[in-house]
Amino acid sequence: MKAPPKWAQELTIKAILHLQSLGYKADLPELNWRHGVYRDSSGHCKNGNSITVTAGRSRVDQKLVLLHEITHTVTECEKKYITSDQAKKRGWIISKESEGLPFWTRTLHHTSEFWDTAWLLYRWAKLPVRYCLKREQGYRKGAVVAYRRSR
Repeated sequence: MKAPPKWAQELTIKAILHLQSLGYKADLPELNWRHGVYRDSSGHCKNGNSITVTAGRSRVDQKLVLLHEITHTVTECEKKYITSDQAKKRGWIISKESEGLPFWTRTLHHTSEFWDTAWLLYRWAKLPVRYCLKREQGYRKGAVVAYRRSR
């Protein structure tokens, strides 16, 4: 991995400071950078304090992905649960000890809070909103709902 470009480091610092000014608990994440071969970029946030961006050829897309991952560092995930009755209907084997207990099934990373914060950052960074909408709507439908709320 290479060192992140200076503009990405500066954008990260400014975004974190902006979020802190709005009351978010935001710490500066570790930023890792790789160069990809495609037009679009991709990213990953690990443990809320480390971001890796695989940068595509589009600078706008690199910024979008970086801000998307920064949003992961400041928003909480939501755990989804089902009841033991629902688990039984799914064919899960339930022990007597676990009767009535909730079962964790998955973690939702892209909550409505996440998307509201992401759109706040995209607009703050003056990214082309139509591009962001096009890129994010293919990713998660919650992005479109939050976009409409943010207008």
